[in-house]
Amino acid sequence: MKNALPIVLLLVLVLAFFSDVIFGGRVLLTTNPARYEPWSHYAGAEEGAGRSSRTDALFTYLPRQAELSGRIRAGDFPLWNPNVFCGAPFFADPQSRVLYPFTLALTSVDPVRAFGYDIALHFFLAMLGMYLFLRAAGASAAGSLAGAVSFGFSSFMFTRMGHPTFVAAASYIPWLFLAYERARRGVRGGPIMLVVSLALGYLAGFPQVFLFGVISLAGYAIYMAAEGTLAGERGQFAGLIRSFAIPAGLALLVVSVQLIPFREFIENSAGLGYDFETMKRVHMWNPVLLLRSVFPNLFGNPSDGTNYIVLIQHEVHHQNTGFLVYSGAGAFLLAWGSLAYARVSRQVRFMLFLLIASVGLGTSSVLLRAAYAVVPYIGFSQIDRISVISCFALSTLCGLTLSAAARARDPGRNRALARIVVAVLVLVGAASIVFFAMRGDISRAFAERLGSVPASLFERGGHARLGEWAGGSGDAWFGFASRQVLLGLAFLASAAAALLAAAKWGAGRGRIAAFVFLALLVCDVIVVARTFYVTQKAGIFGWTPGIEFLDQGLGEPGKWRFANYQSAGGALPSNTGQVFGLHSVRGRATAVPETYADFMTWALAVPGGRRVPLRPAGRLHGASLDAACARYIVTGHGSGEGPGPGYVQVYDGDMLIYENPDALAKGFCAARSEVGRVTRGGETVLASAGALENATRALAGTADIVSYEADRVELDVSADRECYLIVQDLFYPGWRATVDGGPGSLLRTDTGFRAVPLEAGRHRIVMEFRPKSFNIGLLLTFIGIILSVLYATKAKARRRA
Repeated sequence: MKNALPIVLLLVLVLAFFSDVIFGGRVLLTTNPARYEPWSHYAGAEEGAGRSSRTDALFTYLPRQAELSGRIRAGDFPLWNPNVFCGAPFFADPQSRVLYPFTLALTSVDPVRAFGYDIALHFFLAMLGMYLFLRAAGASAAGSLAGAVSFGFSSFMFTRMGHPTFVAAASYIPWLFLAYERARRGVRGGPIMLVVSLALGYLAGFPQVFLFGVISLAGYAIYMAAEGTLAGERGQFAGLIRSFAIPAGLALLVVSVQLIPFREFIENSAGLGYDFETMKRVHMWNPVLLLRSVFPNLFGNPSDGTNYIVLIQHEVHHQNTGFLVYSGAGAFLLAWGSLAYARVSRQVRFMLFLLIASVGLGTSSVLLRAAYAVVPYIGFSQIDRISVISCFALSTLCGLTLSAAARARDPGRNRALARIVVAVLVLVGAASIVFFAMRGDISRAFAERLGSVPASLFERGGHARLGEWAGGSGDAWFGFASRQVLLGLAFLASAAAALLAAAKWGAGRGRIAAFVFLALLVCDVIVVARTFYVTQKAGIFGWTPGIEFLDQGLGEPGKWRFANYQSAGGALPSNTGQVFGLHSVRGRATAVPETYADFMTWALAVPGGRRVPLRPAGRLHGASLDAACARYIVTGHGSGEGPGPGYVQVYDGDMLIYENPDALAKGFCAARSEVGRVTRGGETVLASAGALENATRALAGTADIVSYEADRVELDVSADRECYLIVQDLFYPGWRATVDGGPGSLLRTDTGFRAVPLEAGRHRIVMEFRPKSFNIGLLLTFIGIILSVLYATKAKARRRA
């Protein structure tokens, strides 16, 4: 019960911060749909000028949630997604979060509203876990609250409110440490709590963040065991096996039902992750950017179009929110101040190491290269994701150090803390003076840099205001930055005063000062987080007449597809078609099926025929793909020209739609004489490109779709000679075919599609997605659950004994 009031306070804080999303008429969608067709056609000037930040919210995460919600409501377990990439695994992609309990609970809610509920819930989970972990580590109530708020509203969390899988995976990191603390101390239920936390942390949806958390926990467990052994405590490494290794192994088994298909997905995907040189060149931190840990908006804020880092260093990712390691000005002070207590606290020593190591990994190419050699899948996504560990370590140091200072058990160390705080204040003050004194030189350098920046940068939706400021040679930016510097200094000085008072007064009045420090920290992180808080008016995203027209034109599911071209205006941006159940040729994801890469390679090589723009630079002519499997081309009014001869414009309203009247059917029969076999990477595939390019000559019958479901396709075929039935859906391990009720051969074409060899005559063909990886994973998960129950029972018996 002693923790009840702090937990209620954390809940109230989350409800207040997200009040307009939870109780009001706003939705937490960080991308503004009013900047893209077809929704921009109906948006007013105010809506169109609304804030917009990370595009992934609208282009990637919302479509996944909508797909999952629709399938679960229909009673359909979503193994396969037919709506993007000409078909792709859905369940095997961990970011789909098919088995994550909280995501499943939100499938009954409108997906756009569920987005905000998801983020708010995991903000609270992150703070609750951090509070309980710090209490278990011996921190006071004020220190635990400070650490909880510091982590819950840290930069990793507030800059990624458009990435629910990031936020969810991050929220379990303190729970992992809490569960381990309970397990190593023999608290009832500790090992099973660790199993559950590890399983939920993985199922939350972002494997790289989860991987960083598990590696950090493993380091913590090994370090604590080694420290205990050096201190003469017996049985430390035996306890390490019992409290960490066994629960980790059981958790691995429990999530195998998703992990095994994911591994198969990785092995059959192209473009997964970044090689070292790309990561080093594009996604590493510039150490100078760590200044934002003191003044978060010093270099601008991408959510309001004021991000100036891209003008300072082109090779830094243009959004740059990942380069921010901020948990409050007070937490920054306490991270330095923790040096005063490092000799007496194992937790402080390890968290200092973790903070330095995580920041070093993101800024040092030497460390990053070593990590590439040691840690599997570290390049799964950008290295700035490791900032979650930096924020966690910084917030933990905040809670532990504030508690130690307010208790005043060692006046000598509190004096050392005071000296460190004063020194940090002097250094920050001196840096601020230099910043203001050099404004003229920086402004001139800034204007010079502007001259080398391509004009196209300022055309991006998130950089509209940036373009306006570019004409003013940076003066407006300096006014903005000055305000942020002064605000940061005010919070830093106030927090330092409260901290010095807590360290001097100790118990009694020191605790009051600690709570004053906590109040300042809450105000600080809320003010900063609010600047990155981007919401939209409810109802701004939804069906339009253009989408309705496309839906009716495509007809029955699986019959036709559309190809979307993102022009300057943008029309149905990547993946959003699946929100409305529209099948698309293109898509966007971290893991892309290898056979889709085959399709794109073939499509780009086609010398003639009807074409669909793929990635042109500003206009429709440029790199293109053959429209064999696309009935419609969707583009925006800003594209400049149509897709070329052979296409008919059929809709001109909130977007432009062109029809290819000669598009091939989803399934067609190609004469065997037109299809050869080639060996590619040791695999024999059908050379069907010629048949697709010369379809009228190659056709050898008809193929009518009887039924088309996500994981099952049934066709009636009438072949007038030996042929291959080619279905323009992606080939992927796990698809099986039957011919007239008996087993059939399912082959892969060089264009990435599925094919079945047939004799002349009438046939009933059924293709079903039944991956062995899912069945193997399901068996291992069942074994893991049984072993976990047995382990819990044994642990309970051991405690009784």
